[in-house]
Amino acid sequence: MSECCPYCGREYETPTGLYTHALTEHRAAVLSVWTDEHGISPTQTGQQSLREVTA
Repeated sequence: MSECCPYCGREYETPTGLYTHALTEHRAAVLSVWTDEHGISPTQTGQQSLREVTA
């Protein structure tokens, strides 16, 4: 069963392929969704600041 990217519609055979693509090609959008849905930012989870991640 293939997975479709919600940002560009490209199909992937595995969820891993989709996640890798989304985090590589659509990083800012993915981080925005995570922040909105979970009420967290990368700095609250011990990761880099949003500016560093999206640069």
